[in-house]
Amino acid sequence: MINKFVLRLYSTLSPQIRNRIGRSKLLKPIRDIVLRSNGTYKQVKVLVKRKYLEYETEFAFIASIKVASKAKNRGIENTILHNSINLIKTYKTKENNAIVLDVGANFGYLSLVWANSISLQGKVIAFEPNLKVYNSFDNSIKINKLEERILLNNLAVGSKNRNVELFSDSTSSNILQSQSKNRRSTTIEMVSLDSFCNRIGLNQCDLVKIDVDGIELDILKGADKLIEICNPIFIVETNDDNKLIDFFLKRNYQILDMKLNPFNLPNTLPQNIFCIPKIN
Repeated sequence: MINKFVLRLYSTLSPQIRNRIGRSKLLKPIRDIVLRSNGTYKQVKVLVKRKYLEYETEFAFIASIKVASKAKNRGIENTILHNSINLIKTYKTKENNAIVLDVGANFGYLSLVWANSISLQGKVIAFEPNLKVYNSFDNSIKINKLEERILLNNLAVGSKNRNVELFSDSTSSNILQSQSKNRRSTTIEMVSLDSFCNRIGLNQCDLVKIDVDGIELDILKGADKLIEICNPIFIVETNDDNKLIDFFLKRNYQILDMKLNPFNLPNTLPQNIFCIPKIN
């Protein structure tokens, strides 16, 4: 009940006021009391009702107060969702049976939308290494009774199988030590997409989304067999890494920007690229 009251209060504040409160050192103790519990985020459940192209989606969503408020009021990554549905319908399947890999799923908003749209008769396979965030996402899956449609894995993804040190705070994580100052660390299993797909016998994949704060190229290097067999569409956060463009061009992919227009260097990299296989 308290968390729901805080959510309503948070939602009434303008973004400018939220940012001012967030930057204030004097207000940090109050901010922590309101938004955090036992050193991590307070979670809350909201009902999301949003339309993505022809799909009217409705689902319960469990996340931190900040993320839940955004999801309920504005949606999350709406451009990515609209574009992904458009591309799947155009290039892959119109039967709502898409197989999607969501690498860096966070609280699972995108996965939940896909499970209620293009993967109604398919499957979303999601990866989230931050255990606290994973547990929130897992609760969303259970409360929506989506266990048959979403397979959630508490694994890191990279170019090869190994154990890695994972640096995390309450809502995010990274294996890059340079981005991990003052974060807690733990050891977690890392898998390549090729080895994971081989492990579960996956021979169909229509869409791969990768959003992992800096190791996108490393993950792609572990997906050559997946690309060879399935030719999936990719949505990749760029983090200003031009090497991603070269990777996809060498594998005969067309690269589109956030407006689904053809992208070419030396144009400035968009936040995300949408990569479509050119099938001969």
